[in-house]
Amino acid sequence: MSSEVPALPEKYPSQTSGRRRLLIGVISTLIMLLAGGGLGWHQYQSWQRRQFEKTCRTARDKYNWDAEYGAAMAWTAQFPADPDAWLFLGEAAAKLEKFEEARDALAKVPDTDSRFLLTQLQKAGLEWNELNEPRTAVATYRDIIQRDSRILEAHAHVIAFHAFLMERREMLDAIRTAIAAGAEPRDAYSYLTLADKINVSNGRQIVQRWLAADGNDARFKVSMAVRTAEQIVMTADVEVKEESTAREAEALFRLEEFVKVYPQDLVLLSFLLDYYVEQGKVADVGRLLALAPESASKDHKFWVHRGWYHLTTEDLAEAEKSFQEALKIHPMSAEGRHHYSAVMRLLKRPEQDVQKMQSLAAEGREIRKQVLQLKSSDAITEEILTRLAKYAEACGDTEVHQALLKRTQSPSSSPVLNSPATDPAKGDQDQSQDGQPQGDKDAGDGN
Repeated sequence: MSSEVPALPEKYPSQTSGRRRLLIGVISTLIMLLAGGGLGWHQYQSWQRRQFEKTCRTARDKYNWDAEYGAAMAWTAQFPADPDAWLFLGEAAAKLEKFEEARDALAKVPDTDSRFLLTQLQKAGLEWNELNEPRTAVATYRDIIQRDSRILEAHAHVIAFHAFLMERREMLDAIRTAIAAGAEPRDAYSYLTLADKINVSNGRQIVQRWLAADGNDARFKVSMAVRTAEQIVMTADVEVKEESTAREAEALFRLEEFVKVYPQDLVLLSFLLDYYVEQGKVADVGRLLALAPESASKDHKFWVHRGWYHLTTEDLAEAEKSFQEALKIHPMSAEGRHHYSAVMRLLKRPEQDVQKMQSLAAEGREIRKQVLQLKSSDAITEEILTRLAKYAEACGDTEVHQALLKRTQSPSSSPVLNSPATDPAKGDQDQSQDGQPQGDKDAGDGN
């Protein structure tokens, strides 16, 4: 008899097949339960997020910044990738004068968010004003410009930063960068006019505030010393002669001491060179010119001072080269044109060319005087801008001339993107503009 087990008929399923079907059924059920549970969790999270937003909005509508702050903190803890949570937290923290927290919250908004640039403007505003971190602020403004060069507010602060510190070359570069982008602030043209000698009425107060926050910053220390000396020299005419002479001598002594520590500082050297040129001290001018670093070759005033030195020492060929280089860098330099006209006359250049150079120098000086009489640098009038446009054209500064023509013919043509106003979920928050540049209405021409 055979010992083989007979095969089951095909119409009866095997036990293995049955177990497989049971397993598939169990897995399918689990998948359905998990999917349903996931959907429920997602809906719960959406509801929770809406509750956070509702709580924050209600609190801010009632000016209850503590409540908004608390809700926003909980929101960011629960949903750290939600930009709205960070915007509400940034607003509430700023209102509660927790400025570092506000800055850090705004920094959490990703650059993929449509409100990123506006948020960066708010962040930079805190850094510039409340946190008193101008270098950090300028870095933020520069990053904004790199992302969108049309944002006028960012250009305005970069220009102002260098103007306050009397960094002429950097200031002029920032102005021309803004002009090239079609986003130059109105006061850029005041600073452009004052480039030969940067007079800013509140410059000393601003730098003093910056220095108080960072006493180790060499640029702040030097600029503060120069601003102080500038103020002493400018007020010398209205003080008792003996007192003013003593104060002026002390200020210059301090600056010369700074030269020993910072022998290649262009702001320091430029101020002293201006002073010694006005005093006719040729030896001191020569001594300081010898200290100038290679970067001075990009500063038009270095070439003006160098030209004056060669003119005074009767090296007319070198003097002419120096003044030509100065006007190549900054064609609208009235001081450069004034000195160059003297060289041209000594070199027996055609009288009409000499007269033209003298005429342009005089016109540049008159425009400068008008700007110095303004209450603030952004108060520059359409009349002055029109006059400046003609002056730029006559000086061969096509870039400035074209930009001024566009501005005067269509005053609203320049794009403006400023910090928004109130709703953090739309990326807006009030931002003061403390420390804005102003033309020095009290300063003399100085040329």
